[in-house]
Amino acid sequence: MKIYVLVDAEGISGVVNNDLQVKPDSPRYEETRRLFMSDLNAAIEGALDGGADEIVVYDMHYWGTNVIIGEIHPKARVVLGKPPKIEPPAGIDESIDALFMVGYHAMAEVEGALLSHTYTLDMKALTLNGVLMGEIGLEAAIAGCKGAPLALLSGDDAAMREAENLLGDFEGACVKKGTQPLKRFEAKVEKGRLLAYW
Repeated sequence: MKIYVLVDAEGISGVVNNDLQVKPDSPRYEETRRLFMSDLNAAIEGALDGGADEIVVYDMHYWGTNVIIGEIHPKARVVLGKPPKIEPPAGIDESIDALFMVGYHAMAEVEGALLSHTYTLDMKALTLNGVLMGEIGLEAAIAGCKGAPLALLSGDDAAMREAENLLGDFEGACVKKGTQPLKRFEAKVEKGRLLAYW
């Protein structure tokens, strides 16, 4: 069984501040990388325990250089640097059996969510076939087109709720909760155009 693991930083255990922890030049960025490796290796161990015999990790955060090579599980292969095109067997293709998403966060503009955004801090909304979604939904859709369902998602409580609303059944690992109550996020879409969000 082949598992494809996408890993981001904003939904990693203990990561709560963009300026202090998330950016590569942040004062606590190296600590974030160690937390990143802890969550990532736990997911890899779980995949191996569940019967995986091949694991490919794609580092999605910033420049894609967050994985500490000396600390990654030896049975995983890693795609670093966020190359624009990845050929099989390192890319998502029909050989993938399931998708894991580690360290994920809610889409942009979700009030009460921790470090929510959609790919960049400038993007406020993204739709696919008229459905409002963030990185979780879009990446799951890409993998789904290749026959790989989302099997595991780890992140904050807002990410869990977003994925449940969009994707249904998967294993979830809620590693942190925001202190502000989550507010409902809805969109009005007409003929494929986003008309309003609140």
